[in-house]
Amino acid sequence: MSSRLGFARELDGILQDLYESGVSVYSATRDRKFRSDSWGDAPAMEMTVGYLVIVPADRQFTQLYIPRRTRLA
Repeated sequence: MSSRLGFARELDGILQDLYESGVSVYSATRDRKFRSDSWGDAPAMEMTVGYLVIVPADRQFTQLYIPRRTRLA
């Protein structure tokens, strides 16, 4: 849990710097289960995938496309 708090503080600092630079930041998350046929009976790997879009402050998004299928590279 302490590493999550450190990550959250670092991310907050980055976001504050971006806002001060005059941009808008949009984010979204999606819970995913990753699975491969080569894993045999091993359980799927669960994780939350984060998406981040940074645009000039004068642009506004009303929708953010989050894919349903994701591949690990």
